Amino acid sequence: MTRTLAEKRGIAIDRGKPLHSIFGESVKALRNAGLVESEMTERILKSNISVMEAFNRVRNEESLAHDNPTLSYDESLLIFNHVCSAVRFIRALEARAEHAAATAASQDAIDDEIPL
Repeated sequence: MTRTLAEKRGIAIDRGKPLHSIFGESVKALRNAGLVESEMTERILKSNISVMEAFNRVRNEESLAHDNPTLSYDESLLIFNHVCSAVRFIRALEARAEHAAATAASQDAIDDEIPL
């Protein structure tokens, strides 16, 4: 998701670029595009950088994805809900941006058809 978001925002990515750099640049691009309205939202998104990186370790070492001891149900639910909340929010921002772009494009098409 992070790399896809970065590509949509025109951020250069390669395999050697760390996740936290890509995610940080993506948050900045969302803010510059006017999709993030408050400093608090930007701060929450930036704090998720370390959460997303740690999530990989939990998924690999403390879940049923591999043969490892698992976390308790409540702790697993907290982690899962936190990560999903951030992902849902970012997807909602992108959907709003795509809708606004499509609306603007269709309005431009209508304006081009009116002979004034």
